[in-house]
Amino acid sequence: MHEVPYRTCLFEECLNFSLIIDALLVARLKGISHHMTETILASLCPPIAGDGDSHTSVTIGDCARECIFHECSSCGASKLEKAIVEANPEYDFRKYVTWHQWMMEDDPETGRRHDYFKACYRDTAFKLLSLFSEKVMAMSTHLFHFRWQGHQFELIRNNLQPSEVLMVLDFAQNYEIKHGDEP
Repeated sequence: MHEVPYRTCLFEECLNFSLIIDALLVARLKGISHHMTETILASLCPPIAGDGDSHTSVTIGDCARECIFHECSSCGASKLEKAIVEANPEYDFRKYVTWHQWMMEDDPETGRRHDYFKACYRDTAFKLLSLFSEKVMAMSTHLFHFRWQGHQFELIRNNLQPSEVLMVLDFAQNYEIKHGDEP
């Protein structure tokens, strides 16, 4: 069985977001980090000095809750998209690029979803950047929840009494969507 590093999310949207980031980097666009967290932070307002514990004790880089949940009018995916366009003044966003996304295939007989496959897309860099902007909004909320859950687990684990046991019962369907021959 394949082991994954501690604190790795295998959520389909995380994997697809990573594939979009990879495609933007292959297209040689400047202003994009290969680290998902840094990319998400770039779409939010700068951290609030001294405000590390003001919103449910866990933040994404101390960004305000309003930013993380898209209630802020000063930040968001459009801020990041604009910064990327400005960082690449010579880039022709009409140029065609290729990217991949994991998709779930429906069984035509039962209508139930059953097999994942890696779909290949080819369209303009502008289309890919638009898709990236869509995805970054969902990812800030997801990353916040992911970190909050990890923080809560650590709080409980670090405060266990000698007579207590901590059990992890994870009923999520986090499947790593990767072929055996992929790195």
